[in-house]
Amino acid sequence: MVGAELEARQIAELTQRVRQGDRDRFLTGLFASPEKRRTLFTIYALEFELARIPDLVSEPMLGEIRLQWWRELIDAIASGHGQNMHPLSAPLIQAITGQHIPRAGLDSLIDGFSADFAAAAEGQADAPPFPGLSAAFDLAATALAGDRASGELPVPPAVSARSAIGALSEGYQLILQILSLGDYASGSQILRIAPSWLAAYGLRRTGLRTAENHDAVMRMTEEMAVTARERLHCAAGEPLFLEQQMRPLGWLISLCAGYLRLLSRAKFDPFDKSMQVPVYRRQIWLMRQLLRPRKLAHGL
Repeated sequence: MVGAELEARQIAELTQRVRQGDRDRFLTGLFASPEKRRTLFTIYALEFELARIPDLVSEPMLGEIRLQWWRELIDAIASGHGQNMHPLSAPLIQAITGQHIPRAGLDSLIDGFSADFAAAAEGQADAPPFPGLSAAFDLAATALAGDRASGELPVPPAVSARSAIGALSEGYQLILQILSLGDYASGSQILRIAPSWLAAYGLRRTGLRTAENHDAVMRMTEEMAVTARERLHCAAGEPLFLEQQMRPLGWLISLCAGYLRLLSRAKFDPFDKSMQVPVYRRQIWLMRQLLRPRKLAHGL
């Protein structure tokens, strides 16, 4: 009983990490089977933990040291150790030893963060505002598509599917960037807009809400929405996302379509709090998707 209670508490803590890290991915993750959901939430929780690193260090080298610590933790777990090194140790042990996640996929996730952090530190215009998200989507797709009944490690999706996963990641990141404007206005989150988008419209992070920048911000937001719609429509055409086990990823498209409908309103204001959609409304969007599971592109 003690073991069962401990496992239940670990799952509850893992679930809470994902709920706080990304409510949309938490909601779609509930459509996964319990075993795959735990694996999926382990990937997301690790992603969120790694994404915090830039906020915790004063210089890039310290961030790389923290990433190396995580590499060593994965090494320890793979060799049968590391049980008490971090709160995520237990779910990572379950995912790795249970062959739910390929070890190489975790290495790629950490390496993806390293590359994204370096791009941000160098001030590259294309530095992603949500580092590691693309790599996390790749790993999540691999875990969801894996068939544990075969007794083999899950393998990455085919090239065409990986392209669609990339399109989903790009579209989703654009939606998150647009939503960050409303969060930024309410003072609840750091603004997360890629430098390349700001530069294209002659904007800086400071002074975005001034009257002189209003038109430029509106044009930028509209173009971001158009691009997001194109990328998500591309992802929606991938048959892989129509499979039931892929709903945690594919149905993010439905949530994004709901946001895009709000963005298309005539009086849309990117800084308006109305973009902070209540959870119950997003649940309604997903229930509608449940009624038409073969139509991911509806609303795009």
